Amino acid sequence: DFLIRINGIYKRLHLDDIYYLQSEGKYVSIILESRKFSFRGTLKSLEQLLPYNFFRAHMSYIVNLDKISAIRNLENTIVLSNQKELTYSRTYKDELLGHFHLG
Repeated sequence: DFLIRINGIYKRLHLDDIYYLQSEGKYVSIILESRKFSFRGTLKSLEQLLPYNFFRAHMSYIVNLDKISAIRNLENTIVLSNQKELTYSRTYKDELLGHFHLG
């Protein structure tokens, strides 16, 4: 768990609830099932704080590996359990597949 500051209030977010984090310029958005929180920061700084089940799949995304329901290898796409589809980078492909022993 970690705390995120939203409008001067610190809100606790459970890591298990996070689907992915997305870089949006100078901001990072944390995407949950039905909510999105944004704050000023970088994925690089968060990447070092998150546990092993969070994976940098693209320059713009860190994905919760526990939320992946499918990997479309030919399309370089990750399908999350909420049906959201994210593109993964070829740079991270081998490591991503290795997490699932598909390498």
